[in-house]
Amino acid sequence: GTGAGVMLQENRTLTSLDCSSNMIRGKGALLFAEGLGENDGLVELNLAWNGFGDQAPCGAIGVAMEHCNTLQTLNIGYNRINIRGATMMASHLEKNGTIRSLIMDGNPIGMPGIRLLMQAAKKAGKANGFPPELSLHNCDKACGLKNTFNPAEPAGEYEIDMADGFSAGILKSLLRFHATGRGFFPPLDEQRAISMDQLKLKARPPPNAMLGDDRYTLMLPSYDGKDDDGNA
Repeated sequence: GTGAGVMLQENRTLTSLDCSSNMIRGKGALLFAEGLGENDGLVELNLAWNGFGDQAPCGAIGVAMEHCNTLQTLNIGYNRINIRGATMMASHLEKNGTIRSLIMDGNPIGMPGIRLLMQAAKKAGKANGFPPELSLHNCDKACGLKNTFNPAEPAGEYEIDMADGFSAGILKSLLRFHATGRGFFPPLDEQRAISMDQLKLKARPPPNAMLGDDRYTLMLPSYDGKDDDGNA
């Protein structure tokens, strides 16, 4: 993986690369992904059956998807990518202008991850004039991570580390709920680090926001458009 990453940084003529079933994982996977981010010639890449599911290499693959402006087909199936990885990849996919086919088969991202990727593909399609094709076979079973973000049931309290691509993806989704009036961020105290001014959002609390102890309770809607109390 390390050598291939260096090659990708320097090579400008290679257009197709099949690295499937090469046991690329760990640091090698991270360096490969970082090299891909600096490549501007590759059109097709097959990374199936490797180990890009860890947080660092998966996040780097997402960044590479956004910045590699020639890549059209990416097969990253069966890489043990979970909902955290799907969240990071979805955040970058919606900003991509060239990906036409993304194959995620066999990754345990569950239905929340599937929804995130489909929403990201839809946004990319609106921006670019064509939606990327997604292959999501055998992805409906999550890997068993508990307390992971579910865009269909987003209400709750979150501790977010913006150095983590997964957390950044969660915050982006929550901000979208807030900006569209489907949820509301409570004012936070000094210990909680983020204020309404810092978020640069100008919005009044919706009718279903509850004020108590000088703080609002966050009431975000579920997938059917209603919050936990049944308010639309």
